[in-house]
Amino acid sequence: MDKQILIVGLTCIDIINYAESFPIEDSDSRVLEQIWSAGGNATNNVVVLNQLNSHSILFSAIPINCSIITSLLTKVGISSKHCVHRLNGDLPTSTVIVNERTGSRTILHYRHLRHICFLISLRGTVARTKLRKISTCFSRY
Repeated sequence: MDKQILIVGLTCIDIINYAESFPIEDSDSRVLEQIWSAGGNATNNVVVLNQLNSHSILFSAIPINCSIITSLLTKVGISSKHCVHRLNGDLPTSTVIVNERTGSRTILHYRHLRHICFLISLRGTVARTKLRKISTCFSRY
């Protein structure tokens, strides 16, 4: 079996809004396009590493029974079975406004989900999955 990489860090939903220009405060603006995708440092790292055939594993906190994030993860070929499923908390989101005119982006983060207690959770994950050869990569929150 090849060595696997365990990626530890944030998983969230990125809501990306493309606008002609950045909105003026207290204005009502339309967006040109909106995309929802799985995001966060850990998720993004797994996506890239899996494109290089690394067989990476996502180890992140996500809300329990959150079909939106599990569906978006599945769409990019990532399993949530090794994630810590939190009973209380909201799905972390990053709302991105992309200014089509200048190419700049502004990101608003919402995070109301407890972090992983790494050592306790990792011990359980390794025992459950019988992972023998893993490398661990921490993605900053």
